[in-house]
Amino acid sequence: MKTNRFFAVLALTAAILASAGCKKDEPVKKITFPEAQTLQISIDETLPLVFEADADWKLTIDKQWLVFVDGEAQVSQISGVAGPVSLTLTTADVTSIFDEETATIDITMGTETQTLCTVTRLAEERTATMWSLPWSGEGEEITSLDFKYEWGSVSTAKVTFSANFDWVVKSIPDWMEGELFSGAAGDCDNQNYQYFGVKEEAYPYEKTGNIVISDQSGEHEITFPATFTGMGEEDILIRDGAKDVWSIAFSANHFVKTMGPSGMEESDRTSMDLSIMTRNMEYMVMPLEKKDPYGMGQMWFADPWQIRVDTDTPGMVKVSVEPDMAEGFEGYILIVPKALCPENPDDFGQSWFTKFENSDYMIKVTVDAPAATAGGFMLSWTRTLAKGEAVPFTSYDGFGGMKPSDFQYGLPDDNTYVYELPSEINGPLAMLPMGFPSNWQAGVSNGETVTYLFSASGEGFSSDKSNFDVAANIYESNGQSHMALSYSEAAMKAAPSMSFLIISFYQDMSELEMYKPSAALVLVKM
Repeated sequence: MKTNRFFAVLALTAAILASAGCKKDEPVKKITFPEAQTLQISIDETLPLVFEADADWKLTIDKQWLVFVDGEAQVSQISGVAGPVSLTLTTADVTSIFDEETATIDITMGTETQTLCTVTRLAEERTATMWSLPWSGEGEEITSLDFKYEWGSVSTAKVTFSANFDWVVKSIPDWMEGELFSGAAGDCDNQNYQYFGVKEEAYPYEKTGNIVISDQSGEHEITFPATFTGMGEEDILIRDGAKDVWSIAFSANHFVKTMGPSGMEESDRTSMDLSIMTRNMEYMVMPLEKKDPYGMGQMWFADPWQIRVDTDTPGMVKVSVEPDMAEGFEGYILIVPKALCPENPDDFGQSWFTKFENSDYMIKVTVDAPAATAGGFMLSWTRTLAKGEAVPFTSYDGFGGMKPSDFQYGLPDDNTYVYELPSEINGPLAMLPMGFPSNWQAGVSNGETVTYLFSASGEGFSSDKSNFDVAANIYESNGQSHMALSYSEAAMKAAPSMSFLIISFYQDMSELEMYKPSAALVLVKM
């Protein structure tokens, strides 16, 4: 019986050992990793990452610019359990948006780690826009900067740029004028701008070019086209330096006086250099003189011997007169753009003169007679420079032989003259009493007090001192300058018919204090 029990115990032990041996030799299950992925992401983009996990897992990203979105947080590590997984990726802490970079996402399951995903962040393209800014209000995005020639000039453009990088204006076309400047990345900044324009020497030509901006290092250029139409086929600029010229008058001593938008200007030059601008600098120059060879009141045009015109220098017309020039000469210099020129210059005639007579193409040239007393006064209409002529008071029929002192007490009988206003009044009337001291002026100043060396009275005319200009024009008499007195155009036109204005002139303060003028001029309006 004991033997049977012993063998029973042995059998049970063997069974237990056999059972234990079977469990130890059973194979362990192998973990399968997801297939590696390749993804691309743009800055500020969100991207799904989907995979199947065979076991509990942990993900790790090796670059700071790529993160997982975990609720409200952004993390570089995240973990989970076996099964389907869906995560969200996004970018953060991007230091350079213009460089492409690659990040690696590793997955760890059990004791092993493999690459789950390679993510490439795409480089952002450098972009910029050009803006035209008004004097006030919002700017306007423009694709090109376009200039036009109008009314003798080209307006400037107020310009800035908007870019996604720090920028600098690297260059502008050589025909443009303006300063280079820079700006920071961001939207259009209407406080950071420059004015761009067109250089005057470029006016005659059609121009194209590029405005170039780049990053601060001068790399990665972006260009914007710039255009200029140039002067029109019929445009012309005739200038003395920077000033427009309408007419030229040579005085008896050959000095030059010019008339332009700012009025008459005198100089000590004996010649005039006119700068010419037309489209492509193509033009014709023709000097002309008015003549009436048959005394029939019909003007003919011929080459004037009094005017010297030198056109040897391109873009320049040098004008002077012969030493023995004729007094009272009236001539013209016609400067016509190529588009308006007759095919044969010999075809120029009366009809052409009529066509251009009052145009910007015609420069009037006159030669003044030597300054002379016109009944004791030198008179001129300041707008047209036309000379006036006064007559002695006793010779004027309108006063019936009356003496000046009978007409008004104190008027000098031997130096009072009458000037009858023309039917068309064109500008203020400037008057200078001849024979007065060389330094005579219509008014003298003593500190803040101004004493006028003239007085005015009459009927129908306003004698208000505000109608008189004591600094209107400077004339030369006997080589010395005088300041003429000028009476306004508006006051003359406002006077009714059958009215007169007596202007008494005093040489010095003593004459004024005694009310004894040395000269007087009576303006009469019929």
